[in-house]
Amino acid sequence: MRFSLASILALLAVIVGLTMGVPPADTEATMRLLRNLNRYSQFLDDLDLYNDSPIKRASLAGPRPLRFG
Repeated sequence: MRFSLASILALLAVIVGLTMGVPPADTEATMRLLRNLNRYSQFLDDLDLYNDSPIKRASLAGPRPLRFG
């Protein structure tokens, strides 16, 4: 299972909050948020929009030579 940066940061915020003595308002809501963030990142990975975009193909092709005239 891969985790996105957003889900890792959300989990880190929960851990830091707990170590500082600040209990989360609703643990189940926090876990639902983390699951939804993970599903969203998997959804974006499945779409793979960036890798199939013209911008990505152009960047893989390298710089274009300058043409004068």
